[in-house]
Amino acid sequence: MIEAPRKISMINLEDQSFIITKEYRKFAEFCAACTRNAYIGLCYGPPGVGKTFAANHFTHWDFLELWQQSATEYYPPVEVRKYDSVLYTPDVAQSPKEVTSQVRAARFRLQQAIIYSQDDDHVHVRSDADTVKLIIVDEADRLSALGLETLRALSDREKISVIFIGMPGLEKRLASTRSCTPGLDLCTSSKHSL
Repeated sequence: MIEAPRKISMINLEDQSFIITKEYRKFAEFCAACTRNAYIGLCYGPPGVGKTFAANHFTHWDFLELWQQSATEYYPPVEVRKYDSVLYTPDVAQSPKEVTSQVRAARFRLQQAIIYSQDDDHVHVRSDADTVKLIIVDEADRLSALGLETLRALSDREKISVIFIGMPGLEKRLASTRSCTPGLDLCTSSKHSL
């Protein structure tokens, strides 16, 4: 007899060590504003202040990665239906084609979790599963000018907000890209600690 997949509880998977601070709330508000207004956002600060940790928590990315590793055993909980953000961390020196492919894979991961989410009575299946409204790009400093332009074009074409997270200096690099890219609206946030 084949045992049906078990349902996992989101409550057991959330990082209990994450503390919702005033700075994290500002970050979450910043993400919401970028999403609401279809902005390309910029969050930068020195290493170790919690930018990546905040982005992971905001997107629930650790949970989605854990679910993907155990998808044959568990259905994701119904709470994933509320998720609309993904986290993408580029490798060093990626081509625009690789950027596109990896962003597509991140979006697909969230879509699959939504499709297979389960409530007490049934598995939820939806045909329009692409609910991604925000792509958070961590370590955006790694992207070439073409990689940045690829994400800007994706944002324009699909009406998806993008937030670039990186080190101080990224704002200057994006400003120079902005002068080459008419219509690039940036909403910035400098983070000293999250």
